[in-house]
Amino acid sequence: MIFIYKFLSKENFLSKLTLIFFFLVSWFSVSSSHYDLLIFNSQENVSLVTIINFIRTTLNLICFPVLCIMFINTLIKERKDNFKSNLSFFLFLFYFLSQIPGLFYTSNTIGNILYVISSINILLIINISIKKFPSNEIKLLIYTAFIFLLVFLILSTGKDLYKYLYGISSQFYGNINNFLGDNYVRSSGKSRIALVLLIFCSVFLINFNRFKFFNYIPLIILTSIIYLYQSRVAIGTLIIFIVFNFIMREKFTLNNILKYFLIYIFFPFLVVAYMPTMKLDIPFPMPPPHDIVQKEKSIMAKKMYAQQQTIFCKYTLIKCESIPVRREFINETSNKRNIISTSGRVNDWKRIISNYDYSKYLLFGYGAQGDRFLINQSASNGILYALSSGGFVGMIFFLLLSLIAFYQLFKYVFLNSEKNIICHFSTSIILIFLLRSLAESSYALFGVDLILFYTCFAFSEKFIKTKVK
Repeated sequence: MIFIYKFLSKENFLSKLTLIFFFLVSWFSVSSSHYDLLIFNSQENVSLVTIINFIRTTLNLICFPVLCIMFINTLIKERKDNFKSNLSFFLFLFYFLSQIPGLFYTSNTIGNILYVISSINILLIINISIKKFPSNEIKLLIYTAFIFLLVFLILSTGKDLYKYLYGISSQFYGNINNFLGDNYVRSSGKSRIALVLLIFCSVFLINFNRFKFFNYIPLIILTSIIYLYQSRVAIGTLIIFIVFNFIMREKFTLNNILKYFLIYIFFPFLVVAYMPTMKLDIPFPMPPPHDIVQKEKSIMAKKMYAQQQTIFCKYTLIKCESIPVRREFINETSNKRNIISTSGRVNDWKRIISNYDYSKYLLFGYGAQGDRFLINQSASNGILYALSSGGFVGMIFFLLLSLIAFYQLFKYVFLNSEKNIICHFSTSIILIFLLRSLAESSYALFGVDLILFYTCFAFSEKFIKTKVK
């Protein structure tokens, strides 16, 4: 409390502290589901993990009415021009509300409304925070997200590094880490987190140490992690961010070009090339029994993911049906990947379009998690997720929000009147997630992408100042 008090002014102190706590709750609730609330009705034994999942889901639900009251109170104080000043918030709100009707008139589980509530929570938190926090304190939300993601990346990447060094895994790509029970994170998710942390370090920490070389070390490490996990989406967006960051912040000189080449290409590739020589030739130490169980679960999860995608079936009440196997998992003994393959995305897109009943569900779709309802698999595209979950109405709102976000990016690049690190960080995040939404569901649903995207979206609206003619 004393540490927080140093960074927060006395005005609205309790409200701001509450918002920071709720922001943390939203982060901890990522990947939770309504099934976590059914532990006392479950036939399985109640464990510490199930209790933790129950608590993080329950806290997320408790936040909702409190945030609604705080938001209404804020609107009353503003009095006039409420809709106009909160236009983007209401567009996001209507987008997620469009995913509710389908839960009632389809056999999609009503419990998926939890994802809508979780999404609205983060909208409310950021919208209220923008009004409560002064400009010099709003960074606390960014630092909170950074610490959370950093801890998660260290734990997950550390586990993969451990497996690699002892020869359990021959590569970083394809590793599926489980946490808090049946929740899983794939290598593409870890690449995405590394990229977000890279953007944070390149914006906020690049001048942290007076010895510039030490400022570049985190950038080299994070870039190396992205290359090691071999996520093509993450690598592609990394390259785009490097170019964007160079154009916006650096002078076009030979020294700067050489600096970027060494930081983002030469040294990271040196790390990747050196990794095989780091493997330990000593016998692998026998893990404790619970680690053996976790390893077996991970292997089983990967097979299930490749064959029937049953990892994701806990989000629906329909029976899982076999779906085409993703290409990179066809030969489990092979470490080679088809560079030009789309990891089954195109087939998934075709199946959503062909399975969609336009005569019945055109307007509001199949409800939250509609893609998994239709094909037992992520849509891997923000527009198709919006269509399957919110129908034509949801897709229109999603496209409109994406266009507004693109306009914010345009304003920063061409019309911005002052240098601001919050603006640069926010527009960088907007840029990579706009691109990421073409190959992943991204900010179309509740998760890491949405929390970061909407936070930066709101920041860009507040802090980007256009040139006055």
